Amino acid sequence: MTLAGLCREMGVKYQLVQGWRNKERRFATPAEYCPAIERATGGKVRCEELRPDIDWAVLRRPIAVHAA
Repeated sequence: MTLAGLCREMGVKYQLVQGWRNKERRFATPAEYCPAIERATGGKVRCEELRPDIDWAVLRRPIAVHAA
């Protein structure tokens, strides 16, 4: 998938995502976009790679459903 295709799928502007990729300017990918990027890339780009400062394991745990 191209960067332009990813932007279209996520509904964000190309320039915004380009800013996230520019490491010299120190923009970080907002955490709320990481799961969408992971899904759009088929898991080739993982949330952990985009934002290693977040404990993604907490979000990946299955939710326990308790019977009432």
